[in-house]
Amino acid sequence: MDSTSNSPLDVVLLVGGLGTRLRSVLGDSTPKALALIKGRPFLWYLLHHIAAQGFDQVTLATAHLSDSFKEDLQSYVPEGMTIQFSFEASPRGTGGAIVQAYGVVQSSPFIAMNGDVFVKVPLQQMVEEHRRTGAKATLAIVEVDNVARFGTVRADDDHQIEAFLEKTGIESPGWISAGVYVLSAEALSEIMEMEVSSIERDVFPKLVGNGLYAFPVISPFIDIGLPETLEAAGKFFEECGYA
Repeated sequence: MDSTSNSPLDVVLLVGGLGTRLRSVLGDSTPKALALIKGRPFLWYLLHHIAAQGFDQVTLATAHLSDSFKEDLQSYVPEGMTIQFSFEASPRGTGGAIVQAYGVVQSSPFIAMNGDVFVKVPLQQMVEEHRRTGAKATLAIVEVDNVARFGTVRADDDHQIEAFLEKTGIESPGWISAGVYVLSAEALSEIMEMEVSSIERDVFPKLVGNGLYAFPVISPFIDIGLPETLEAAGKFFEECGYA
């Protein structure tokens, strides 16, 4: 399943989260990746960003409300993009979702992305850097003005990740995970050893010093996991150039 350096990789979008913090806004029947922002599902913005960079093979890793993603595909899928579905009957964290999706992925390495964050990662460049370093996994990191509700990432001058630091609640600028990963088979073997896992809390710490690299990105960033950040998403996308 090895891909040549000229072939676009498969992209796995992790959209199976429960979205419990948004139920007061979305109710019980709308996944957060399908939350409407300026009349378009959030997933529309993610998929059009992916398509604009030449990637057209996407797997939606679903669990909670999985059928919702199949009901109105034309409302968010760019022309020419192929969508596959991976389903977990019992959610096993982001690590488990990635392992499940790997059964339908056609490329190695492949890209995985959280389905509730948006950042303009230059995916082709990230893949090239992943291959150049021979990384097992590459994690996009983005600089934000306020890391209070995020954990931070520390990397050395060669971009090898040295540590993941717990969130402190202190308002300060810093580097956080952008929720975008390039994963090789060696990283998958680490995930497969765990029944339930978070790729960032359980898997990546085991790879620190052993093939885990950062890919720094300077870009606007939004995580729609809270009612107030979801409300801010319309203005965010206007400022990012989406009409």
